[in-house]
Amino acid sequence: MLKTAIELKEAFFDYDFNNSSFARDLEEIPKRVDFEVCRKVVSFLEKFKETTELVSNVSCPVSHLWFGEVLDIDKHLREWQHENASFKEMIEDMRKKYDKYWGDYKKINHYMYFAMILDPTMKLEMIGVGFRHLIENGCVPMEVDENDSDETPLSFLTDDEVCDKMVKKVENDMRVLFDMYKEKYGTNLSSDLPKPTSSQSTNTSSRRNSFFFKKQAGNKFSGVDDELSKYLKEPRLELECDDYFDILNWWKLNSPRFPIVSKMAKEIQEALDKQKGEHGKEKNGAP
Repeated sequence: MLKTAIELKEAFFDYDFNNSSFARDLEEIPKRVDFEVCRKVVSFLEKFKETTELVSNVSCPVSHLWFGEVLDIDKHLREWQHENASFKEMIEDMRKKYDKYWGDYKKINHYMYFAMILDPTMKLEMIGVGFRHLIENGCVPMEVDENDSDETPLSFLTDDEVCDKMVKKVENDMRVLFDMYKEKYGTNLSSDLPKPTSSQSTNTSSRRNSFFFKKQAGNKFSGVDDELSKYLKEPRLELECDDYFDILNWWKLNSPRFPIVSKMAKEIQEALDKQKGEHGKEKNGAP
C-alpha cells in the first residue's frame, strides 16, 4: 500500500491543485515530506519482506540460511536505529521483539547452527563470522556459565578466544549428535548408497547477498579423521553471492563419502522445516 501511494504521490498534488474540495473534505492532505517518510519506511520494511519470503519458501530447503537471516535483521535494525529519528519508536519496539527471541545466542535452536555447519558453503567458518558479529555488538553475556567445565570467565578472554570457545561448543554439541547417529546406524547406511558422480549441480536454493558472504573469516579447523571431521576439514565450497546451490543434491552426490553426516543433514533440515510448518499453523490459528 505504501509503495503504491509513493508511486501515485504526484496524483495527490495534482488533485489538490485541480479540486478545491479535496483539501476541504480531508482533515489533512499529504505533503512531500510525508511521502519521504513513507519512502524510508518502505525501504526499512523491505528487508523484512525479503526475509519472510525466504523463510516461508517451501519449494526448497532454507533452514541452513536462517541464522544468517537472523543476523541480517540484527544488522539492519542497528543501522536504522541510529539513522532515522523519524520512526525511532517503531524500530525500538521491533528491537525489543527481536531481542526477546534472538537477543541471546544460547536461546537459538542449535539445530540452526548444525544446519549451517552442514551447508558445505558455510561450515564452521561462517558460524565463527556470525558469533564474532554477536560478540562485537554485545549480544554474548560475559558471566560464567555454571554448566561450562572451562572455568575461565569470558570477560577474561579476547573476542577471538570467546568466538573460538563458542564455535567449539557448537562443534562439540554436533559431535554428540553425530556419535548418536553413528551408534544407531553404524556402517549400515553405506550398503544402499548410490555411486558418486563427478557432477555437483548448484541450482536451487538462492545464495543471496547475505550477512555471511559480505564478511568472510579465514579460520581453519581440524580434528580426528572420523567422518564428521573429514567433512569439516574439507575446504568449504566457494560460490559467488548470486550463485544458486542445491544443498540436497550436494548431499545426495556426496552421501557415499559421508553416509552418516548426510543422513544428519537431511533429518536436521526436515526437523526445522517441520518446526516452521507447525509455527505457521499456530500463527494462522489452524488446528
